[in-house]
Amino acid sequence: MKIIVRLVTLFFTNVVISSQSVDVEQIIDSAQRSDPTVLDQNAFNSATSYQARARNNAKFYAQDLPDEQQLRNYYVLSCIYLSTNGVSNPRTQELIPQGARVSSWNNTSEWIINNNYCEWYGITCDNDKNVVEIDFFNNNLSGNWPNEVALLGDQLEKLELFSNKFLYSEEPKWLLRMSSLKYLFFGGTSFTANGVSPYLRGCVNLRELDISNSGWTNGPIRQESFEPLTQLEYLDLGENTYDTTNGDLPDAIKYSNSIEYLYMDNVKFEPNQPDLGIISSMELLFETWNDFTSFSGGLPSSLGSISTLTSFSCTYCNLSGPLPPELANSNLDRLWLYGNDLTGSIPSEWGTKLTRLRYLYLERNDLTGTIPSSLCDLKYTDPPLQLGVDCDMEDVNTCASCCGPECGHVPDEFVGNVGGIFCFSGNSLAEVKDVGLVRMADLQLGDLVKVSSNKFEPIYSFAHKNADIVSADYLKITTDIDRPPLEVSGDHMIVLASGKIVPASALQTNDILMTEIEEEVAVVRSIQSITRQGAFAPFTASGTIVVNGIVASNYIAYQQGSEYMKIGLMETPFSYHWIAHTFNSVHRLAVMLFGISIEESYTDDGISHWVDLPHKIFSLVLEQNNSILIAVLVVPAIAVFSAVSFVETTIMSNNPMILTVSCILLATAVVASRRFFSIKITKGK
Repeated sequence: MKIIVRLVTLFFTNVVISSQSVDVEQIIDSAQRSDPTVLDQNAFNSATSYQARARNNAKFYAQDLPDEQQLRNYYVLSCIYLSTNGVSNPRTQELIPQGARVSSWNNTSEWIINNNYCEWYGITCDNDKNVVEIDFFNNNLSGNWPNEVALLGDQLEKLELFSNKFLYSEEPKWLLRMSSLKYLFFGGTSFTANGVSPYLRGCVNLRELDISNSGWTNGPIRQESFEPLTQLEYLDLGENTYDTTNGDLPDAIKYSNSIEYLYMDNVKFEPNQPDLGIISSMELLFETWNDFTSFSGGLPSSLGSISTLTSFSCTYCNLSGPLPPELANSNLDRLWLYGNDLTGSIPSEWGTKLTRLRYLYLERNDLTGTIPSSLCDLKYTDPPLQLGVDCDMEDVNTCASCCGPECGHVPDEFVGNVGGIFCFSGNSLAEVKDVGLVRMADLQLGDLVKVSSNKFEPIYSFAHKNADIVSADYLKITTDIDRPPLEVSGDHMIVLASGKIVPASALQTNDILMTEIEEEVAVVRSIQSITRQGAFAPFTASGTIVVNGIVASNYIAYQQGSEYMKIGLMETPFSYHWIAHTFNSVHRLAVMLFGISIEESYTDDGISHWVDLPHKIFSLVLEQNNSILIAVLVVPAIAVFSAVSFVETTIMSNNPMILTVSCILLATAVVASRRFFSIKITKGK
């Protein structure tokens, strides 16, 4: 009712003061013409452009606003709404299935028809109705971020766009005019640029910047972009790839007198890997995390000259060499260095000078010797030091809080051979009907597990079930949904939002995955190699299962990174998911006829006997260099098992006539395959 009254009121207001509509149009036209460098001067030539529609909104809803500035603000915000709400762009065209609708914003409360834009969702104004903050965190924006935002450049202080995976911006000229902007976050979007855009130089008062896991990648980190940003305190460059052909970090970052927080986790510097000396001159640096980013060399002693440094993390960073005693001159209370190739002993100075140290994790390195007594003494402080080292160091039992695998990062010598990896880790979670989330290691035959949106099926077999073994080949796939990361072997197949089913090893950041919720997708944020205990691969009738919120196949790909089976250089139309599901029709048919067996048996490696022999034979066949031999062996088998699969389907249909026909087809397929083998083998001789 409130909306109807407002519309009626606005209609009659529009009639009474229609003479003012010309002024509204003139004001907005003047604003659009005010900056030819940034704003499209032909925007109003098309009546369907978002600018023309935003101007119409202003003429209808906002003509009674008291001044030109508020009218311009309404126009700019209306441009944002019309250009990013359920609008397609190159990213959505690439990742959303053809014909599918691009979904709208999650929250549009009060937008457009309420001319008091300060009451709109995500908008904060000051007392003069200036727009000082726009917060669209995870609001499902798409389309193209409009350059008209430049008209807010002298008032907007915070722009929060983080985790809007489909939001696109290819040439962000609007940044040139954002002189008042202090906080800019667009990590997890599809903003696109060749490295760090030079337009960033316009944000001269910027204090915090997050461009992590965005499309600002595959190019350099430019000096011209950061040189004017003399007040920058927080910088997140993580999960992108940067071109280091002509250098690594620009001097404007290396010698910054303002940066306190620097995050470069999971960054790829190509082709040249810098050393950690690139941060040694940041005299105010308080915290820096650089996990899974490879650096050349080791820990430079110059890091100790940063007296403000409190939190430092560089795990799996390819670091080598000794631990520098000079690091004790910093103010560290948190230090993570596990998963590197560091050598030598732990400096005693770390215990005597780093008295505030509360977290120190050094396991999975090549350190030797005794843990310094000064570090052991910190175990008795309040709060006590949490110390992780490798188990072969001396005094582990008396000084360390954990060692080796107890710290959660299993050393190579504990890595087992899983006998053919096609599984999830034991900690992965599946949803059991009427029970809730259950660890993979605790699932049982017959459990009704979720396989897709609102669909549950019983587990009829475990292709792999081994709670004791440890695999070094799991991938930890972190997405933007509120679920634990997916932990899966590289050959295991994952369902994309487009419906394609690909090996986990073929995934890349920003790929879109299918989730358990029909209208929700998950964007891959990072992919890391991890070690986990247990190997489990439950089988369901549909061939899929939801794990940690992601829809995954039950099966693996046998050729690395390939969705389809290849014979020689030729890619066949047979996907590995389809092949495996078809071959397992015999097992499913047996279960259908005789019930789920609670006595399923496994090899010493935990592989089901239903799977072990076919797995070995198929692997052996694909290893052959003779393409003709592979075709001779595989094609007839596919024909036979396709017929079995058809029988399975028809039995489920409970139609006797169809069942009779399917049995005839099965017999024909068997005879034909035997004839095929006979002809080929004879000709082979």
